Amino acid sequence: TIKDIDKFLSDIAPRELSESWDNDGVMLCGNLCENVQKAVVCLEINIEAVKYAKNVGAQLIITHHPFIFKAMKSVTAEKFSEIELLIKNGISVLSYHTRYDKADGGVNDILAQTIGLKNITDNGTFLRTGELEREMSGAEFAEYLREKLYSGIMKAYFEKDARIKKVSVCGGAGKEFLQEASEISDAYVSADFSHETFREAKSLGISVFDAGHYHTENPAAELLGQKFPYVVFEFYDVGSPFFTV
Repeated sequence: TIKDIDKFLSDIAPRELSESWDNDGVMLCGNLCENVQKAVVCLEINIEAVKYAKNVGAQLIITHHPFIFKAMKSVTAEKFSEIELLIKNGISVLSYHTRYDKADGGVNDILAQTIGLKNITDNGTFLRTGELEREMSGAEFAEYLREKLYSGIMKAYFEKDARIKKVSVCGGAGKEFLQEASEISDAYVSADFSHETFREAKSLGISVFDAGHYHTENPAAELLGQKFPYVVFEFYDVGSPFFTV
């Protein structure tokens, strides 16, 4: 049932791990006891993802980004279309956000593993730190990240003679952890860095790589394994909301 799946995911990523400003868990559900034969897993919901879930006959969509994040003071055409299609087709929505970022085996662990870090340690709440198989230059590491995360052009700062071996990562917007990363790593990989983030990185002497919010979190969208063998879990790639030129 939807309740079984929510409990399983909440055991992996307890609500206590959620940031105070976050909103996740059961987003839309008419009956928690409804049986689930098919569920769609994706980074976030857009109208295409809802249509896909409808077309494959899914009873549930599971996302990382909350379907309902801030208080809804009005329902615009886009949001109404998504909600209407979900309700009419009896599709529920569960979302697990910052608690899944922090959880063991969650977003940041998967990001660290995806880029091939070894000897991974948990630093604080969000950061994961590990070592590359071999030392790389800044340019080599940038190309390496593009290959591992299937990303395009990324923003970065590194000195010409920078050597990178120890790396810290944080999926999504992680500029607030730059200082912490600079104390333990040669490089920091995250997303949504501002102009000031790169200025600060230079003063701290750490190489930084903004690999994109989508590309640093999407590897963790496929989150359910063999716990529910009678449920078909289908991954839907919503894609990045922008492209590089």
